[in-house]
Amino acid sequence: MGDSGTWAFTLTIITPGPARANLSISASAPAEVAPSAAVTVTVKVANAGPSAAAKTGTALLIPRGWTVARAGGGTVIGRQLITFTDAGLAADGTITYTVTLTAPAAKGRDLLAAATASTIKDPSILNNVTLVSIRVS
Repeated sequence: MGDSGTWAFTLTIITPGPARANLSISASAPAEVAPSAAVTVTVKVANAGPSAAAKTGTALLIPRGWTVARAGGGTVIGRQLITFTDAGLAADGTITYTVTLTAPAAKGRDLLAAATASTIKDPSILNNVTLVSIRVS
């Protein structure tokens, strides 16, 4: 009839580790522009996962002499900073921001800096900052 022997089993419960979202940022703009020209800057934030990023914040720092013509949905703070906030960014997702700046009248070389972060732990923060060089000539 049935087996009436003694049975034993092991149950292993594996709890997931803390959420991790690997954000990265890139920015693009023309390498050279005329004085006082309108310049389109594109900032792209990506999340390589494995978890979704929560409460992402992105900032674009604008050099002195440049002005914001269109903030692209961002908030301008003190004429030199545009910030963007989002509720989250799915794993393998991207967010793109497009802003329009006006170059200074003076010739020279300037750097735009952009950075992003999330409330979820990021195992590799070195790719959360980028620089873009623009020459006004």
